[in-house]
Amino acid sequence: MSEYYNPQPKVKRKARRANGVKEADVQAAVNALLDVLGVDYLRIPDAVYRAFKTGVMPCGGQRGAVLAELRGWADNVLFKPLYERAGIKYCLAAFVENKSATGQLHGEQKVMARRLGYNVCRDVAELRLVIDGLHMEAEIIQHLHPARVT
Repeated sequence: MSEYYNPQPKVKRKARRANGVKEADVQAAVNALLDVLGVDYLRIPDAVYRAFKTGVMPCGGQRGAVLAELRGWADNVLFKPLYERAGIKYCLAAFVENKSATGQLHGEQKVMARRLGYNVCRDVAELRLVIDGLHMEAEIIQHLHPARVT
């Protein structure tokens, strides 16, 4: 047997497939729950990333710059309106990165996660905790500020 023989990568790939739920399935469930609950959120679809990456969506020679700006950002950014003061509206945000049961943050995601405090959700139950926390924090902040967004 060769000293370079290492069956580990194949075992990992099989275990990930056997685990069941794909990251795309988690994302679809997350989007559906956010829509049903009426949570405001921003989601840049994977198709947009692919279009920039493959050059299908031209951006005047700025493709690399656009991709660099998007790398590492969370799958969903949830928003909760708080209050308005002097014509400026403020809101609370929560960053949600959706992963399969075995999925890991990659390099750029790790950097952004440290900067912004990502919530990694592997199912809708974990997302529900993030949404409940967002609403709770918003209530606390709104209680401290008399001017509220209606």
